[in-house]
Amino acid sequence: MAKLKSDEIRRLTAHLKKRTNDAEQFNFIEDELRGEEATEFIREPEILSYFTESEIEIDFEETKWILKMIRYTHLRMIQRGISRDTIIKLFKRFIEFCRKNNEVITVGAYTIFGKSDSQSKSITLRIDVDDVSDKKGKAHTVTVFVGSGNVEDAFFIAPEQ
Repeated sequence: MAKLKSDEIRRLTAHLKKRTNDAEQFNFIEDELRGEEATEFIREPEILSYFTESEIEIDFEETKWILKMIRYTHLRMIQRGISRDTIIKLFKRFIEFCRKNNEVITVGAYTIFGKSDSQSKSITLRIDVDDVSDKKGKAHTVTVFVGSGNVEDAFFIAPEQ
């Protein structure tokens, strides 16, 4: 059980206010976000329904990647103030890093630590690669957060210069 930080609450309530027309429902959600069990509350399916899934096509050299951002990732992006462009940059740099270092991207889970630029905070992106071939790849985000998590089996991507 844990509370959310006030800047996280502010970002989430701003997003949710645009997504709901029911003032009573919004007030209930806002109260829960300010409560002691907020971190558990935001995992509820009813809350995730206010966040969208999206697919991003990323062309990298001769390979076309489809990166699906699931609802939970969208929620975490809003919560932590991480932009979609930041996620795209980090994923592209992961692909580039693997290619430069002759690392083969295979089906499975990856943890990517990096920064979008030298001034930004460290970001951890968790992805699952669902399908990969010479010409295409499919992956989906699992979650994204600020800071570093478990370093086992992780790729460290240096910030862009």
